[in-house]
Amino acid sequence: MARLSTSAPPQAEPTPPPNQTEQTAIPQPIEPGHRAQRLEEVYARALQYTLSKLSWQNFAECYPTVCRRAEHVMKQVHEQTVSRLGNKCNAEFDKIVRERDVVAKLNELEGLIADAEARREAAGDAPPPQA
Repeated sequence: MARLSTSAPPQAEPTPPPNQTEQTAIPQPIEPGHRAQRLEEVYARALQYTLSKLSWQNFAECYPTVCRRAEHVMKQVHEQTVSRLGNKCNAEFDKIVRERDVVAKLNELEGLIADAEARREAAGDAPPPQA
């Protein structure tokens, strides 16, 4: 847990003006390889399965009295809840993938595996048994 400080906050140093000759690199989007695509597919299926468990029937069982008295309103609340949860989950997943550079790392892993397989073939070794 962070401690609260009673001292004055440190003064930020002024940032120097940007150098006109300095080029700012715009990151190019990385094409997801096989493993990155598979991760996205598995995530999408898991989210879809999870959201499917939030059916109207399950929702109505949690709030039986309100759902009987104002079914139309509660159906809208249900739809909005499921939609918002899906959007929040997607935003969080995208944020994690971006911040941790998952696509680049999975692509790098694919390259390392391909390199190891090529070296194994060049050395004449048999591939390991599939589990």
